[in-house]
Formats: sequence, C-alpha cells, structure tokens
Amino acid sequence: LQRIGTPAAVDALVLVALNDPDTEVFHECIDRLEPDRPAAAVQAFLKALEDENNVRVNRAANALGRMGDRQVMAPLIAALITQHKVVIAPPGGSSPDTISTSFQRDGGGTSNPLGGMTLATGGNGRTFLQTVPNREVLEALTRLSGGTSFGYDQRAWRHWLTQEQRTTAPENLQRR
Repeated sequence: LQRIGTPAAVDALVLVALNDPDTEVFHECIDRLEPDRPAAAVQAFLKALEDENNVRVNRAANALGRMGDRQVMAPLIAALITQHKVVIAPPGGSSPDTISTSFQRDGGGTSNPLGGMTLATGGNGRTFLQTVPNREVLEALTRLSGGTSFGYDQRAWRHWLTQEQRTTAPENLQRR
C-alpha cells in the first residue's frame, strides 16, 4: 500500500492503523505513513482526535506525533483531556453488564464541581460523563514541542503555543 501511494491506499493504511486490534499492525501502518507524511493521512488522524472511541483518539495522536508536523499542536491540545459518555444498562435490561460510550469534546473544565464526572438516571440506565486524560496525546505534544511538557494542563499548553507562535512568526517573516 505504501508503494502504491494512491489516496485509496493511504486511506486503507489509516483505517487499519486506527482500527486493527493488534498494536503491531498499528505501528507498522504508521511506519509506512511516516516517511511521506501524506496530507490525507494527517487530516484523517486529526479527525480521529474527535472520535467516540478513546483508543482511536490515542492512536491518532501517536501517529500525528510521529509525523512531526507542529501545525497539529492546537488540535492535540484540545484532545488532551476528553469526556466520554458511559451508559450502564439497568438490571433486567438486555444485559446488565452492557456499557456503551460516546464522546464529548468538553474536557471537563472547572465548571463541573465533580471534576468531569456527572450522573444522569433514566429508563435506559445510568449515564456517567467520564473525563479521560489521553496519554498518547500528551506524549505527542511533548515530542512535537521538543521535550516541553505541561502535563494535562490544557491552559498552560495553549499559553505556551501562543508564545511559540509569537516568537516564530517574526523569524518566518525574516526568511521571506
């Protein structure tokens, strides 16, 4: 697929990277995409940062970090902490141990006194909002920043990125 290099081949590598349960297959796909850094792959991984499935969020972040494009730092910062809806079926439902998840890009924030965890009840079971810090996102940010890390502090990352953009903007103008 790497040698074919068509948009369909790139899409197939991205699809397998995000979805194959074998992590070795994931790493092999990224090894194949990394040298060429196809724009379509970068765009697909950026979109996957918003996925409902947290494994895909982290795989996308890992891929973006390995591709080395610092232009993706703002979306990575947004995906540093995500919220997922977890629904636990009620007793007597289709299956008492059924859990389903969905994604919210809220990040928890300070407006929630429970630190990102909320509970809602209803006829369909209990729904929790679970705040998840994404380790692969943090590792990608640390890699792309040249070793700088602010942990899971999105505000500090945003401030740092703003400062970085201010310092590099005059340098880019001088090169022209």
